[in-house]
Amino acid sequence: MQSSSLKTILTLTISFLPFPLLAQQKFFEKVTQQWANFRMEAMQDAAAVIIKSVDFWKKVATPDQQLSLKKEAHSFQNLLMKISYQWKKNSKNKNGTVWVYGLRKEVPYLSSKDTKKKSTLSNKTTQLRILVRQEKDIWKILKWETSCSSCKGKGVCQECGGIGKIQEKCWKCKGTGKLKTYDSKSDKKADEKDEDQKSSTSSIKCYNCNGTGKITYECWACKKSKGSCSSCNGKGWIENIRDFSMAFKPLPTLPSKNYFNLNTPSNAIQTVIFIDYKIKNRFLDKLKVYFSKIRSFAKDYFSQELIQLCKKEARKIPSTPPWIAKVKIQKIIKKENQAIVIVRGGNNFLSAYFFRYIRGKWMWDNVGYPCWSCQGSGKCQKCKGAGKVWQKCTSCGKGGEDVSKCPSCQGKGKFQVNCQKCKKNPGKCPTCQGVGFQMKRK
Repeated sequence: MQSSSLKTILTLTISFLPFPLLAQQKFFEKVTQQWANFRMEAMQDAAAVIIKSVDFWKKVATPDQQLSLKKEAHSFQNLLMKISYQWKKNSKNKNGTVWVYGLRKEVPYLSSKDTKKKSTLSNKTTQLRILVRQEKDIWKILKWETSCSSCKGKGVCQECGGIGKIQEKCWKCKGTGKLKTYDSKSDKKADEKDEDQKSSTSSIKCYNCNGTGKITYECWACKKSKGSCSSCNGKGWIENIRDFSMAFKPLPTLPSKNYFNLNTPSNAIQTVIFIDYKIKNRFLDKLKVYFSKIRSFAKDYFSQELIQLCKKEARKIPSTPPWIAKVKIQKIIKKENQAIVIVRGGNNFLSAYFFRYIRGKWMWDNVGYPCWSCQGSGKCQKCKGAGKVWQKCTSCGKGGEDVSKCPSCQGKGKFQVNCQKCKKNPGKCPTCQGVGFQMKRK
């Protein structure tokens, strides 16, 4: 009786004792919640800037282009993801540090706010772990890692399953490990036509797979890591600090100038460029506030080692991202009441701005990008813009007659036919109809 009552008391005492690693759990929940709030606030600010930017184009763009820009701006909200974190477990190390494991859940922002609005994005769950250490009664983060997306946190190559080699069915014997032999050439020909017409056949061991029916070769995905995932080097985790590192990189500035002139295509493109700069500068102002919050966040919760690592990674990030890079006018093509202005932006990427002459002004009507099929040349790649292709003459090729006497090709051995790829517009690229650029709005 006494022993049973003693067990009950001990059980109740143990159940009400504070969990030894509860402090790390609370720290994890506090840090991740604050980080999620920062990100969501930044994304909402970015969406607000993009949506308000539509007003800048009212006097510059055609009604169709304004509608396209408005749809594009509002569709940015579809990219917003509501992020939440859930603590899972703690794992204490011998050196006093603790791994705190959790889940990072992403839900489309539109779906979370309104069930009637459907998002093209789907829910996503990622494993997360942070390494923490206690410094003067406060916790500091030493590492911030997420599970490897390539191996899903397993650390082994997904192509070969960690073996380092891949086995496939032998193409020569079709996996049987045997090859047929024939007594004569006639038997072989008969066998190719009909299995029942064989007179006598036998089989031998396949020389290609040595009779196993399978071919083994080195895995192309883990050639260097030998069975381990090449993305995470077999760890299953990747240090994910790029979002923090960006905050330690100084942001560039773009020219700020109030310019409005639609008298010529050259002036019109300058107007579009400076308005685009104005919108991006507003976006950069929001980004500076966001980066300032991240630096304060890192100062409060990151160890000095992790802060130094973030600064080191920041040096690898390009000083001028492609979307902020200044653009240069390359070429202006003017034809009647239409004009195409080709500009070069970040990463030497070409884009084309289409203008229409309406009521004495060159209005921005569309934007395009180099055609993937013709690489911006506007010519059909099969006939190289000729509209016709050379075809081998079958009249004199099969019969064995003298090529010089052939009436079909007149001794040339080949003749020209209409190109089937560009038969509707001979010589022009069928993808972009000879423009060289694919327009964003059709």
